[in-house]
Amino acid sequence: TVSFEGLCAVNVGGPADFEDDDERIYGTVNLTGPLSEKLFYTINGTFGTTDFDKIGLLGSLNINYFSIYKNAALEFNAVYASGETDSMGSFVGVTKIAACLSKDEPIYSGLMKMGLSGSIIPIDKFVVSAGGDMVYRLLEDSTELYGVQVSGGIMYKMYSDLNFSLSVSHFVGKYEEASRTEIALGFALAL
Repeated sequence: TVSFEGLCAVNVGGPADFEDDDERIYGTVNLTGPLSEKLFYTINGTFGTTDFDKIGLLGSLNINYFSIYKNAALEFNAVYASGETDSMGSFVGVTKIAACLSKDEPIYSGLMKMGLSGSIIPIDKFVVSAGGDMVYRLLEDSTELYGVQVSGGIMYKMYSDLNFSLSVSHFVGKYEEASRTEIALGFALAL
């Protein structure tokens, strides 16, 4: 499946202090499909600009494997967000979305992230998930490891519209001030 999308944002402040960021234009191309009966892919590219001088890119690749054994699923993901280089501009989103679990919560601009995650239902009504990513900063002339993040969680689905969850995440940064651990309890009720 191939899909296209366009978006023009006018008079918005943006997620960060970028010059001339009050008007931005985006174009997205998305490709999805099966590689086999249980293996699927998604390739996504969003191109954004403020003045058509330089164009930023937010690209992603996801490969998903689904098993009938205990509804297990495994995912490989990779994300690239362009930074300021000679050939490309920094990607600037419409809203601020944290790109990783670090304490300083960088936006999707000038970074690359890749990792694995998975989930399984070991016993009825319980979903267990875990994942990890390596996060890189794209510098002007090089790439540096910014940090490694891991996360895990368990959810108890008491009924289809009532569940409880516990999640834990940890980011180990190259710089100690970026490191962070979070523990969250959740409760969801759908009416």
